[in-house]
Amino acid sequence: MKNTRNIYALFLAMIFGNASERIIFPLFALVFFDLHSHLLASDASHATRSYWYGLCMAIPSVASFIAAPLLSC
Repeated sequence: MKNTRNIYALFLAMIFGNASERIIFPLFALVFFDLHSHLLASDASHATRSYWYGLCMAIPSVASFIAAPLLSC
């Protein structure tokens, strides 16, 4: 019975982890591409905004790719 609780806790943590990533991605788009946002200069080009948006979207995936083998040991 104890193993079942551990598995449910693991699944619950996975659901919350994935949900938080899926919620953040659209919010980042609003922040990066809004001309009135103070994150980037108002005269920044669309290419510059897209570059930084893509870089910030890739960071969690790259970190997960690096950390997963280390955490599984």
